[in-house]
Amino acid sequence: STVSVELHALPASQDSEGFNLSCTSNVALVSAGGLRGLLFGFYALLKRVGYGFVHPLHVIRPEDTVRWCVNFSDSPSNLGRHGTPLLGAVRGSHYHTQHPLELTNFLNGFGPDASYDSDAAWATGWPAWTLYLQWLVANGQNFVEWCLLEAEAWSKFSISTVRQSRLRRAVDMAHDWGLRVSIDAPLNLAQQHAWRLQPSHGNLTERLDWLLELGVDAVSTEVGTTEFTHGSPQDTVSLIDSIVEKLAKQNKELIVKNHASTGQRAKGFEDPLQPGKDINFNFLTFYADKRVVNAPHTVQMYSLTDPLMGSYSRSNYSDMHAMMRLFQSSGRPAVYFPETAYWVDFDVSVPLFLPLYAANRLAD
Repeated sequence: STVSVELHALPASQDSEGFNLSCTSNVALVSAGGLRGLLFGFYALLKRVGYGFVHPLHVIRPEDTVRWCVNFSDSPSNLGRHGTPLLGAVRGSHYHTQHPLELTNFLNGFGPDASYDSDAAWATGWPAWTLYLQWLVANGQNFVEWCLLEAEAWSKFSISTVRQSRLRRAVDMAHDWGLRVSIDAPLNLAQQHAWRLQPSHGNLTERLDWLLELGVDAVSTEVGTTEFTHGSPQDTVSLIDSIVEKLAKQNKELIVKNHASTGQRAKGFEDPLQPGKDINFNFLTFYADKRVVNAPHTVQMYSLTDPLMGSYSRSNYSDMHAMMRLFQSSGRPAVYFPETAYWVDFDVSVPLFLPLYAANRLAD
């Protein structure tokens, strides 16, 4: 059967994600106070009648003829549905382009053969990017970010206007899908070809401006020089504070990853959870501008309460869990950043969406 779907934009409201659905005869009505709510409602309708968006490249379609209004509700007399996600909550995906994923080339301005001199070659990545964005929205997400890369071999392309134009178009499409966008650019972390805000050969202000011209809503960063080493704690806090101030003037946020690595202490900055001891360098953001969005980053499939088998020299995540609670109780913005699909040699040989990951994220 067929259905006429009407999208009704209500007066703009603070709740830009809530929606109302109703269905009578062969007319389905989706109404919301914003683009994101309209999209959430539309995909809620599709899922209600049997569509499934389990993977960007695999959409499940109902095998039987869709009976839109009968299937829409558990009761024929109750043909409405209201969806109200937690107001202001960040629900999103970090696409880790420091690993060789399907969209790594496209999201860094390259063609599928790693060339960067052909706009047409780069544009072949549009269909996959569109499917990925659809998958996010169909699953109620409102945020996406990825890592920017850089290498000496193509340093001129790294901050070129050509690359900037391509990335801006990718950001624009994410906005068209109602998603907020952030680019992950470490302060000076020198590993995995990271595009750094403050490399030895570049100017931080110029590079930050270049990044902001992409139209991003936030900038994400990391505080160490590698996952296991760090620079001056005082200089790091000062640098974070200056970036926060610059971004705030444009109504944008700085998200700082609090990595799970251990063995690094910020000398002279007391650990609020262990008075008399220096704080873990990764949580130095506790002493930075209170507008910093903290992003505690756990790794692999473990939950916050699981024992660990030595990952990053850890036996558990109890200190990270405690810092998350401290951020919350002290009114500091934070977003939990667990690793929900690993790589390297850990689980690359097994299927995606392992039940253990899902169960542990739900437990968290």
